[in-house]
Amino acid sequence: NEDRIIIIISGSALSVIPTALDTEICLGQSTQLFANASGGTGNYSYSWSSDPIGFSSNQANPIVNPEITTTYYVEVNDGYNTVTGNITITVNPLPVIDCPEYGPFCQGDPAIVFEETGVFTLNGDVVTGFDPVEAGEYNLVYTETNAFGCEASCEFVIVVNPLPTVNAGPNLTIPYGASVTISGASASGIEPLSYFWSPPSAFIDNTLLNPTTINLTESAIYTLTVTDGNGCSNE
Repeated sequence: NEDRIIIIISGSALSVIPTALDTEICLGQSTQLFANASGGTGNYSYSWSSDPIGFSSNQANPIVNPEITTTYYVEVNDGYNTVTGNITITVNPLPVIDCPEYGPFCQGDPAIVFEETGVFTLNGDVVTGFDPVEAGEYNLVYTETNAFGCEASCEFVIVVNPLPTVNAGPNLTIPYGASVTISGASASGIEPLSYFWSPPSAFIDNTLLNPTTINLTESAIYTLTVTDGNGCSNE
């Protein structure tokens, strides 16, 4: 005598098709892996490993940040069967950059055009050069992008030094053929300060702040130029 039963197979075979949010990243970036298990009982356990070794996880969709190109392997078990799959994440290098150096400048120096091929930003705005109109410290960011689309940046500071202040003093009236000491001149700035009166032939020593003239026989304009410790000059 015999009897029969029917065993019905429900669902489909267990499978795993690993994918990633990004399969190609730049050094320092991360990406998320997805096991994409399907079929079987639907009750899955996961075991991730890597080559080179060093990564492991039991999550379905772990986040990874490899430093070199890495293949990730996932093993999925549904309580009856086990399947495996793998996915490779390519890690591209960052560009190697030399951080630019510009300055220091004196206030009012001629504007410059940057020579590098990357992108400069100042206060978030892209700039192609710099005009040292105002004294201060300016923080710039320089960014280069390589053929892989990977970026590297550096920050640098451009210093614009203020000009020394200079006051040649009030106009003077003296007798014909007399000399005079220009006692009203004043100056301030980063020490040491140096002085230059022109035309120099009109002075006994034109490098003093308050020089004495030779005996003068004609009216003229005399100019005081002051240079400070930063090498910035004003007149």
